Amino acid sequence: MTGFSLYETFRFVIPGAIAAALVSLTLRLAIGSGAMYSEGPAKGLVAELATARTFLFVALSFGFILYALDLPVRARIYEEGDPEHGYLVPSNTLDKMLSACRPQEWLAGKTLSVYFLLMDAHFPTELHKKVYFFGGLYRIYFDARVLIVTALTLGPVIGLVALRGDPSSSEFHRTHALVAAISIILSIAAGAVATVLHRNASKARRVRRGDLTPHEYLKRLRQALREAGWVAAFIVGAQASALTLAMQGAVGVRIIGLGMATTALICWVLFEFGPPPVRTPHPKTGELPPRSVRALILNRLRCPDSPETQFIPAQRALVDAALMAPAMIAATNLTIEQGRSANAVLWWALLLGIGTFIVVSRKHEVRLLNSFRDQSTWLSWNRKKIEMRAQDLAPDDAWA
Repeated sequence: MTGFSLYETFRFVIPGAIAAALVSLTLRLAIGSGAMYSEGPAKGLVAELATARTFLFVALSFGFILYALDLPVRARIYEEGDPEHGYLVPSNTLDKMLSACRPQEWLAGKTLSVYFLLMDAHFPTELHKKVYFFGGLYRIYFDARVLIVTALTLGPVIGLVALRGDPSSSEFHRTHALVAAISIILSIAAGAVATVLHRNASKARRVRRGDLTPHEYLKRLRQALREAGWVAAFIVGAQASALTLAMQGAVGVRIIGLGMATTALICWVLFEFGPPPVRTPHPKTGELPPRSVRALILNRLRCPDSPETQFIPAQRALVDAALMAPAMIAATNLTIEQGRSANAVLWWALLLGIGTFIVVSRKHEVRLLNSFRDQSTWLSWNRKKIEMRAQDLAPDDAWA
């Protein structure tokens, strides 16, 4: 198995395996007991997930579900690249190149198909492999981050919902609180480091263009944080409500708390896809395209339309903290109520650390953008050949 089939297989096997492993870990931490937290209400499922056959079945099941949902392709960076900084999606580059050939009406709307034909038949071998490898890598990391944050957000609340009796948060354990506080501080510090790195890169770009001005980045940073502030406030409010309700005695009220945590998670996912796009009028009718549900929700939370395809690191760190800091507090309360040592809090902190590391390093996003740029460069270098071939191509011809 090589090439496309290999990368597509990895694309649903690896995220599926991550999902299966997280289900086992979350069940152990949220409602488990005994040695390795393998006892409790979910004892049977935990035991089954420990067997290779069941784990593989669950991993493949989750993999196919994630493959069908295909959340990574909904992110604006995947759909559009980063045109503000010179990273164009290669199919868009090809569309501009073939615009002169549009009298041949059969080309209209077929740019993406022509791009794939070009890639499979004409791209250099190494570039062809990089296209699939970095595209698959981006999707795996995106799915992994969403799955990890989902486990951290919903796991502790599920555990609080499953507790019997009336949980009480009055008891204070210094060690548990210290572990949670350190993990949250380190996560916020990582976001600050990512912001500094982004500032340095932004300054370097402005120096190259010759338009660097004093305090420009700080002014832009303050504005960006204000734009993401209402999203963060909504998520914090939903998370605080979730924690408060999940600590109540009535099971129905706790379930409502789980719903609030799910609402916060969904809002975080919508934010992770990127800012709402700027709408441009149709060239013939002048009508604006309809807004997506995601754009409407983010606009309601005072997040404006933007030509940028991603939120800057400071904005993402702010919204991450709004979601995951309360989740760590909920995990700490759950661990105390379960009578466990602070070691259990470390497992929740591990999820926080991995989720933060993925977004701070951004390797998968950087590699994806570099792959887009390499493909666009190759198309530009072969522009004349492509245009000549497109002009001579008939609908029943094939790219040979």
